[in-house]
Amino acid sequence: MSDKPFAGYWEASSTIKNRALVIEPKRSDLSIFLDEGQMLGSQLVNFIEREVQCHIPLHDIDTLIMPHDIYFPLPSEQNEYEINYETVYRQLRDVFQRLKTVEMPGKSQCEYDLFEGLVNLEKVVLGNWRSSGSFKNCTALSSVQMPNVRHIETRAFQGCKSLEFIHFPNAHQIQTYAFLDCSKLKVVA
Repeated sequence: MSDKPFAGYWEASSTIKNRALVIEPKRSDLSIFLDEGQMLGSQLVNFIEREVQCHIPLHDIDTLIMPHDIYFPLPSEQNEYEINYETVYRQLRDVFQRLKTVEMPGKSQCEYDLFEGLVNLEKVVLGNWRSSGSFKNCTALSSVQMPNVRHIETRAFQGCKSLEFIHFPNAHQIQTYAFLDCSKLKVVA
């Protein structure tokens, strides 16, 4: 048995709660591994994109809450399903660009810079990420919560001119220039 989650077809549903689109996968015995979660794939991203496209014009959402415990493969990872993860991640970035808030709770961890340069993004909540990744030039970003981050990368938040609040209670290492050009930064917790 593989140590990677099954990358088969995603079945998901969504609900809207307080202007947030909440994506909830329908789990089956064949498609879930308890240690990792279900693998992100083009089916789930297509579903999320359709849901966002449907609700954004109606102005009834501005937030996306991703499913818990998604396994994010490395962009260059080879797989038997011939999924091009670079394309999947670029498509997910395009979806994030239309939103003000993105929440990725649970064990979700992505080695791809999903957030760099997203100028509409105002708030990010990332559940279990160990490294900050890059948020460079997210000019509207004002709040970041990453309770389990341990490492904040060099220039991770460079150019985040609206950034006022960061919550990193478990950060052990902050690289140089992590907050360069963050002129409004008031609180680093």
